[in-house]
Amino acid sequence: MIDSYSHCGTEKFEPLEQVLEAMDGAGVDRAVLVQHLGQFDNSYIEGVVASDPDRFIGVGLVDVASPNWKSDLKKLSDSKSFCGVRFPADALEENPEAPLVAAELGLNLVLYFADGLSGKLRDLRDLVCSVGGRTVVVTHLGCPQIDREGNINSENVLALAEYENVVVTLSGQGMFCAYPHLLLLDFVRSVVEKFTANRVMWGSNFPVCGDRDAYALDLELVSSDSLGFDQSQITQITESTARRVMFENR
Repeated sequence: MIDSYSHCGTEKFEPLEQVLEAMDGAGVDRAVLVQHLGQFDNSYIEGVVASDPDRFIGVGLVDVASPNWKSDLKKLSDSKSFCGVRFPADALEENPEAPLVAAELGLNLVLYFADGLSGKLRDLRDLVCSVGGRTVVVTHLGCPQIDREGNINSENVLALAEYENVVVTLSGQGMFCAYPHLLLLDFVRSVVEKFTANRVMWGSNFPVCGDRDAYALDLELVSSDSLGFDQSQITQITESTARRVMFENR
């Protein structure tokens, strides 16, 4: 089992020891450690990955407003601890050149759209087509926006399924609706149908998802037959996709 999206740190979120407890309790073998917003010092994650590179890989964060942003991206690229760099929506708008440089350096682009993809799809399509096939990871299902009637905004990640270099993380569902995420059930099935399981990867979003018990329940939901996926799809979503996209890309 591979967790494609977990936070790890000593300030905003939990340190390695707590991440390991959650992973071990759920039977997760490997994890992608993603830097949290506002933290541009990636040394903690770098050290964790360097201490156990078979089990961890990192996704760093760079201040795109800094005059040193290009050299900071180069540091991530040169480090064996990172396979990608995280770009929140505001960073993409502030510095459109940064993701292009990151892609040229061989880094995956790990994108976070806190307010969903509404109004952003045109620019996102342009970006996806401009990075020479480099993998673009849209995290947390593209942050679907759910209205009071339970409807999901029609401008969502499904519009990107035609692009073979776009991968989606099945993560962060608890940010949009309570476990077992019934309002997202049909949407998740549509994402897997459109992208195929080969371009979808489960992530815990620990510790935003909750404690270690919530971590295990989230994985159990994806691993069971309750979502209607067959065993081949489950293996891809919980292991094979993340291994290919994140670990074999270092």
